[in-house]
Amino acid sequence: MGGKGWIALHRKLQDNFLWKEHREFSKAEAWLDILMEAQHSQRPVEVAFGMTALTCNYGESLKSITTWAQRWNWSRNKVYRFFKLLERCGMIVTQSEQVTTRLTVCNYGRYDAKQNTSGSPGRTAIEREQNADRIQSVTDNNANNANNGKSDKYSPDADEFRLAEMLFEEIVTRKPDFKKPNLQKWAVHVGRMLKLDNRKVARIGEVIRWCQQDGFWQNNILSTEKLRDKFDQLELRMQETQKGNHNGKRKVYRTDTRYESAINNKECIEI
Repeated sequence: MGGKGWIALHRKLQDNFLWKEHREFSKAEAWLDILMEAQHSQRPVEVAFGMTALTCNYGESLKSITTWAQRWNWSRNKVYRFFKLLERCGMIVTQSEQVTTRLTVCNYGRYDAKQNTSGSPGRTAIEREQNADRIQSVTDNNANNANNGKSDKYSPDADEFRLAEMLFEEIVTRKPDFKKPNLQKWAVHVGRMLKLDNRKVARIGEVIRWCQQDGFWQNNILSTEKLRDKFDQLELRMQETQKGNHNGKRKVYRTDTRYESAINNKECIEI
């Protein structure tokens, strides 16, 4: 029958031999796993990561991309693409932390059985619906906060902020009236490149310089989000053009252990 409704899915399902079978998870199984692993207590929980402690709130998970990949027998890149799909569908919000990834399930109260059943005597259907809406509102606010990030997340000296600022300054040299973006939000995407994609600071700086001098890419890469999305294509194209320059010598940006010249200087050397 195709009637609408819902069933309570107990977390003990994860102990069942069928669920524990070693396999590659489907996207549906991965989504169910996220729902079962999200923090279901409304009381915030402190989670330790070495010498760092983070607060995990209702409807959130603090598992890393690597941890999810191992649980689902996926690659890290597949997990990242799956998360982006869920974000586009309005199902989750992710935020890069220094030591892990914060995942927030949107409208988590709708999936929480104890918020949608008559757990206490005399509780009416209207009360349950009002409670679900209240939890949804709280979860939505948490998700929006996670998506926006704190305005002081990155200092001006942080790698993430400096690279975001570099891209903006390169664009402004060509279009002085280019609207200044929220560099903190731009820095978030750079942070994901560094922590999730394992990009190197100096290499990101080099690709930024190159793409903003390329006749095609300079008008297509106008944000760090786009830079991250097209980074592999940019890097491959940059390598192709560099191989054809200077009698086979590759053009790179001067770097040192502190990478200042990779970010601040436009000097180049031949190797």
